[in-house]
Amino acid sequence: MKIFKKIFVLIFLNMFCISNSTNASSPDSFKIVLDAGHGAADLGCAKNRASGEDEDTSIRAYPHPSNSSLFVREYRYNKKWVNERSTNLKIAFYLKEELQKYKTLEGNEVKVFLTRTTNEENPALFDRVNLGKQLAANVVISLHNNASGNYSRKARGAMVLVTSSKSDARSEFKTEDSKLYLEEESLANSILKELEKIGISRATTSGETLTKGGTLPITPGQISLENGLLRRFSEDTDKYPNGQLSDFYKIIRAGVNLGIPAIIVEHAYFDNEVDYKNFLSTDKSLKALAKADAKGIANFYRLQKQQKI
Repeated sequence: MKIFKKIFVLIFLNMFCISNSTNASSPDSFKIVLDAGHGAADLGCAKNRASGEDEDTSIRAYPHPSNSSLFVREYRYNKKWVNERSTNLKIAFYLKEELQKYKTLEGNEVKVFLTRTTNEENPALFDRVNLGKQLAANVVISLHNNASGNYSRKARGAMVLVTSSKSDARSEFKTEDSKLYLEEESLANSILKELEKIGISRATTSGETLTKGGTLPITPGQISLENGLLRRFSEDTDKYPNGQLSDFYKIIRAGVNLGIPAIIVEHAYFDNEVDYKNFLSTDKSLKALAKADAKGIANFYRLQKQQKI
């Protein structure tokens, strides 16, 4: 029975990629919304104050603008203060440039939209996904970089945050393996595969207590990180219309409720010196990230590079 189910899923994904190579509501284009994470006073790398940080002169922490229990951070590398907010925006611009080099198999253009274009903007999380819904976009991809959940600063690698729910507004929450669940998982793996090719391994820890492998946790707040895919349930009793516990991350949750794939790509650990220097410290390295992202997206949605004339 398990073998037949795997075969069914593979056939389904193959059919899904073909049927989604163009937007059903806009057959002349394929639309992607890129969300540069954070913005304005939210510098990113938000977490609780960790023991030892006060004495570390390479870190500057500020109260989170909308969550009094968290602090956002800047880090000093090579005598320069840098933050996730600005880095995410650079990746978004580079990724937009790369994706616009592609077309669908039918020759239709790829249209790319940004949720913010300056570091002074910080749209509400729901609005970032809702932009995709309003544009009838095929997918919303939120671009981020990670930070350890403690002061060790040893965590490294990439992960992609995807839905933990089989709920799917597009199928009225009735399918066992929803299209949205499968699409996010497969798109995430496609991106991670390309990031691995430029030297970024799949993250194995986020600095938090995780449940690895086995049955996906079903109690509030639990997390599953497996093979670079992170799923996290809501910490309260918030549920989807089908009664299942909702996702913790608002971007992911909004995608499920609006019926549009929405994933969060955590490229590398901003607070890890090795990750930062290898993958985030120069425009050249950020462009390499963007190219890897674009290849992963293109491979999954079967987009092809335009031929140079």
